Amino acid sequence: MEKNKIKIIEYGALTSTKGGIESYIITQLRHINKDKFQIDFLVPNEYEELAYEHEIKALNSKIYRGYIRWKNSFFGHYYTLYKFFREHKGEYDIAIGNYLDLQNINFLIMAKIYGIKVEIAHAHAGENLRKNWKRNLLVKINRFLLYFIVDYLYSCSQEAGKWMFGDKLWNKKKHFIIENSIETKSFLFDINKRNYLRNFYNVKDAIVIGHTGRFAKEKNHDFIIDIFYELVKKGKNVYLFLIGDGILRSKIEKKIKELQLNNRVFILGERNDVNELLNMMDIFLFPSKTEGLGISLIEAQINGLYCFTSKDVVPNSVKFTDHLNFISLNKGAIYWANEILKVSKKNREIYNEKKVISNYNIDNTIKIIEKIFSEVVK
Repeated sequence: MEKNKIKIIEYGALTSTKGGIESYIITQLRHINKDKFQIDFLVPNEYEELAYEHEIKALNSKIYRGYIRWKNSFFGHYYTLYKFFREHKGEYDIAIGNYLDLQNINFLIMAKIYGIKVEIAHAHAGENLRKNWKRNLLVKINRFLLYFIVDYLYSCSQEAGKWMFGDKLWNKKKHFIIENSIETKSFLFDINKRNYLRNFYNVKDAIVIGHTGRFAKEKNHDFIIDIFYELVKKGKNVYLFLIGDGILRSKIEKKIKELQLNNRVFILGERNDVNELLNMMDIFLFPSKTEGLGISLIEAQINGLYCFTSKDVVPNSVKFTDHLNFISLNKGAIYWANEILKVSKKNREIYNEKKVISNYNIDNTIKIIEKIFSEVVK
């Protein structure tokens, strides 16, 4: 059956952090028909362990540490990409570049040169924070080049696709919205897990606020702490749980200490039981500065949590329950805190599987992905 498989090589999909792209990738790998599709990954030639690396390998996907980062060596980057595609010429049917920004499309250029049948660019982010003339120039050049290089465009949302590729390229190329779907059953509310976890962390009678996301500028942890501090100043019995890790963790830990919030803030790091931890929470706080979709908000809504996120930053398409509230980041921490208190004592609505929007159910999405892969190769 191996010779009949459609083989896909992906770039930009894996890092050492369990972020949105990594979550999308591992969920897809768990459910895709492995008799028909083989998905492998090209990552930088560094030795840090990647998120879900052991499971990815256990699912028979290959990880090639096969290129030098562009920022580390301009010529080394091109040479190692050239070397990889030369060694694997004729092996892959589809090349997918996963992007949070469009400053570097060299992977797709090299895939085109070496005759891979189908090139796909996949947008995973909305408006990026890094804005300067060099970046804008590169993006304009790369959008022009993509017109001749890619066969299809993917995006996690309509907004992210148009921002990443521009209206002209997005409208002229055939494109697909690939929802960042999840295993919905595992995120449904469980009262027994709620009671157990609230007892375990000794927050049984408190308002529990949560956030999942890497500690990076885009996720706006500084503002999360500011909002939480306003709630504490109001004398509320509140606790904050931050799930994730990243380069800004030590900075946030310092801020928590300076505000004397140590006893009220739990930083749990990267976890494999986010679906269980959501049951313990009352409020989900997600004031991102930029988002392609916000898969964490999908998970939280399925669990029935009241969610607060950034207006005009997070795509409106992420909302599928009345529990998601959009607030402008310009409103300030006091305003956000007051809005949270308006709903903090309401009973969460418990969702059953039939009420969960089908677009975000991986069982439905994987059928769409498999169909696309089969058709684009033809």
